[in-house]
Amino acid sequence: MQSFSAQRKVFHGSLIMNVTMGKHCFYHDILQSMNSGILCVRRQGDISFLNDKAKKILHLSPGNLEGHPYKEALRDHPKLIRLLDQIYTMKTLPNRAEIELGPEKDNALIIGLTVSLIKRDDHEIEGAAIFFKDLTRIEQMAEQEKLKDRLLALGQMAVGFAHEIRNPLASIEFTASRLKRKLKDFPEEISLLDKVLSETYRLNSTINHTLDFVKPLKPEFKMGSINQVLEQTIALALKDLGSSRINFKHHFRSDIPAFLMDEGQMTQVFLNLIVNACEAIGDSEGTVSVSTDLLRELSSKSDISVSEQESHMHHVLVKISDTGRGIPKEARDRIFYPFFTTKESGSGLGLAIAQKIVDSHDGQIDMDSFAGKGTTFRVKLPICFQPSDRAGE
Repeated sequence: MQSFSAQRKVFHGSLIMNVTMGKHCFYHDILQSMNSGILCVRRQGDISFLNDKAKKILHLSPGNLEGHPYKEALRDHPKLIRLLDQIYTMKTLPNRAEIELGPEKDNALIIGLTVSLIKRDDHEIEGAAIFFKDLTRIEQMAEQEKLKDRLLALGQMAVGFAHEIRNPLASIEFTASRLKRKLKDFPEEISLLDKVLSETYRLNSTINHTLDFVKPLKPEFKMGSINQVLEQTIALALKDLGSSRINFKHHFRSDIPAFLMDEGQMTQVFLNLIVNACEAIGDSEGTVSVSTDLLRELSSKSDISVSEQESHMHHVLVKISDTGRGIPKEARDRIFYPFFTTKESGSGLGLAIAQKIVDSHDGQIDMDSFAGKGTTFRVKLPICFQPSDRAGE
């Protein structure tokens, strides 16, 4: 008796054979309706089938690519081309493997894939099929979870360091101040002591920022409008910038309901992102775009007592984009790390605190950036009408 895995391969092989042999209709519709990308190639090197999901994941043109050489159609994905070139000489075909695709200058596209050979009834190999899914967001979420664990450990360590540093720092400040009063007739020595005091104040400010970052957040949840929060934040940013070189565009969806949030904390998040966007544009002219959208997603709850309305989760998606220089590729993986910054000045805590605030609202924050083309930050928040258990922590 065949195993389930073997039966599945036979089923997939039967579907693909029927489609690649030109039997349209039902078999073709099944493959087009699947939530995975499917790429089938003939051994001579041309594409025999490519479903719409595959085109979307790989960012290919929506036109008909069947009959085209896969090396030409997939020229932006050299790793996938190498895999297809080597498929017929592999002793073991990839099963649930992960590879990173895309040009080096752009964000990585991570796909999970399984490869099957297409065989005729006489067992002659006719081609190969790749089934794949986009795992980029899943990988990003997993990395964010790892980052949370690292930040927790860092926070515990930072509290200990802060208390150990503060006492000798206070002693240095006190001693330098007394010396400054006694040496008032020695301007050169006074100048040196001013530098000591200045650095002492700067170090003490860094310690205070660190302690603010590591202490638990206690959001004060109240019903609020995300569109109004963003309008007020944009007005605040324009007032602080005092410059007309940046063009602000916004598109707010009007049917987003009010929901529970800490408006002060969310203002802090969006102000940080908008100011960063403006700084990324620099002295040149550019555009900062802010938009909101409403997402409706199926809940993961399987409890049969959950009503039809509750079985769908509503989220609001806030996008803040700029046309600036973009974030260097080597910095993108560390952009939410505390004390990491690409600026000449700054604490490097802005985005780390923003992520912490979004986490406290059970939301998600991520970003895409392209060199010379700009950056887009996305903040996804659940539309909750009751505070979560974490609200009182």
